[in-house]
Amino acid sequence: MLNNLVGIFMRFQEEKVALSGYIEAMFNQVAVPEADQAALRFLWRQSPETPIKAYQYLRHIFGAKCAPTCSNYALLRSAEDNKSFLSLL
Repeated sequence: MLNNLVGIFMRFQEEKVALSGYIEAMFNQVAVPEADQAALRFLWRQSPETPIKAYQYLRHIFGAKCAPTCSNYALLRSAEDNKSFLSLL
């Protein structure tokens, strides 16, 4: 699902200027399935005196290994699902 790295390097050679970007906020737009949310659980407390609380993320987070692939799939799936609407624009 991710772009071929060799292809990316080859396209960088085509023009004088190459641009690259990393869309960190994109991950937060993609929900994690409820069955997988426990994998993103973490413990937190404000200070050593307060009790520990367990939280879990409901969205993909920047830094998770699966986040780029899941976000890329969501982007491609969204485009496919809305193909008829997008062709009208």
